[in-house]
Amino acid sequence: MEDEIQKLLYHITWVTHNSRVSERMKKYSKNKGLQPLVLNIKQEIEITSYISKIVNEDGLKITAYNICADHIHLILFSDEIKRDNIVRKLKGKSTQLYKENRNINDQFSL
Repeated sequence: MEDEIQKLLYHITWVTHNSRVSERMKKYSKNKGLQPLVLNIKQEIEITSYISKIVNEDGLKITAYNICADHIHLILFSDEIKRDNIVRKLKGKSTQLYKENRNINDQFSL
C-alpha cells in the first residue's frame, strides 16, 4: 500500500516588488531607488484573474484569497512537497501574463 501524503493548509503571503524592503535588501540590492509597485483596483482585479486561471488550470485548492495593493494572501491546501513549486508558479505565471497583457518587455516582477 502506498504511503498517504498528508495535505495541510498553508497561509501564503507575498509582497509586490520593492514594497517591503529590509535593511539587508537595502544594503545588497541592485534595485536601489526603484519605486515600489503598489497596485490600483484595476490591476488587483487583473492579477486576481490570472491567479484564478492558474488555480483552475492546475486544480489547486485555495480556500481563501485577498489582494491588498502591495501584497497577496492566500490559504493553500497542498502537500508540503508541492507547496513551494505551486507558489513559484503562481507568482511567475501571473507576472508573465501581466507583462504579456501590457506589452512589458523590460525586466519586471510583480
